[in-house]
Amino acid sequence: MGIEVFKRIITVGGKTVRNRFVVLPTEGNDSDADGAPTERTIERYGKHAGGGAGIVFMEAVAISRDARARIYQPTLSERTVEGFRRLVRNFRAINPDALFLIQLDHAGALADPAFAKPVFVYDKPGVSKILTDGEIATLRDDFIKCINLAADAGFDGAELKFAHGFLGNDFVDPANQRPGKYGGSFENRTRFFSEIVGGARKNLGKRDFILGVRFSAYNGLPKGFGSSGADGSIEDMDEPLRFVTLAESLGCALISVSAGSAAGNLDILLPGTSYAEGCLRHFRLTSQVKKTVRIPVIGAGYSRIAHSGLQGHDLPYWAEKNITEGNVDLIGLGRQAIADADYAKKVLAGKADTVKICTTCAGCGMLLGNQKNVGCTLYDGYYKNLQKG
Repeated sequence: MGIEVFKRIITVGGKTVRNRFVVLPTEGNDSDADGAPTERTIERYGKHAGGGAGIVFMEAVAISRDARARIYQPTLSERTVEGFRRLVRNFRAINPDALFLIQLDHAGALADPAFAKPVFVYDKPGVSKILTDGEIATLRDDFIKCINLAADAGFDGAELKFAHGFLGNDFVDPANQRPGKYGGSFENRTRFFSEIVGGARKNLGKRDFILGVRFSAYNGLPKGFGSSGADGSIEDMDEPLRFVTLAESLGCALISVSAGSAAGNLDILLPGTSYAEGCLRHFRLTSQVKKTVRIPVIGAGYSRIAHSGLQGHDLPYWAEKNITEGNVDLIGLGRQAIADADYAKKVLAGKADTVKICTTCAGCGMLLGNQKNVGCTLYDGYYKNLQKG
């Protein structure tokens, strides 16, 4: 079957996706002081537009400036929306066929502590102030407003980030036993998500706009999502599968499966050369989600395989295997898309041997941690020099 499996057309929310490759949201940290795309941002997504993937996600875009995890993280607002329109126009001029979606995010407790409040009290000294129900309602409305702005800017859809220990993830964690209607039971912990999706659908009306969600099916932390209850740590997919069923029932057209936490366990989130089994964990979690919902499912965990394979097989082998066996619909590329924006185009043309392979060296992650522009320090001279500086 070979590369033909990747060329199969699939429909997402009534829109045609022309192949099975997806560029996942990967931070560039190169917006201006207001959070608007800069020339570097536009150039970067222009490369992804020309790279041949069927779907390209814009990185995590903050719903307000105080929701940022990074200094130069993009922010969508009335002030910056024209810059996003320009970004979308440039993307479509290069590739009118690929879907271009935006990921909307609030960093929550991972934002600047000067203005961030957690959803619930963590087991940390000195942390006592949590978000009030009124503040949560404001955040909900901010997400809904940004979804409308994303539609106005011309994106094909928006993905809510409920992954990796950010705000959305905190709501659904079993550890969220805050009092009131946003904590405790599964229904309460998913209320924030339900209200955003329901409110956005109402405001969008008949607009042709995709809504989706990226979530960590297993945080790998005690009391985290995907564990066995408020005091549990053992992997348990009951609530994650209830969550994706809920998302589908609310009208979400796309599920993106991830795992791990940015602050707690990067080895689960980003399997490296020393943790090949992490790829199989991603595949297993994604397969369970795929078998639960009817809407398309994006899988992750593939970049580690690009470098040194897994059980003697490379990324295209595992991607084809997972699609043909019904474990996933779409193959998400994060670090590998940073290393080579043309990955999809090269593989689809039968030129996989020309791909610039991601070695999972973590150079891009180190740039992000140092609040610098993010790109591949192995193949791109600009980012290589940034790393040296």
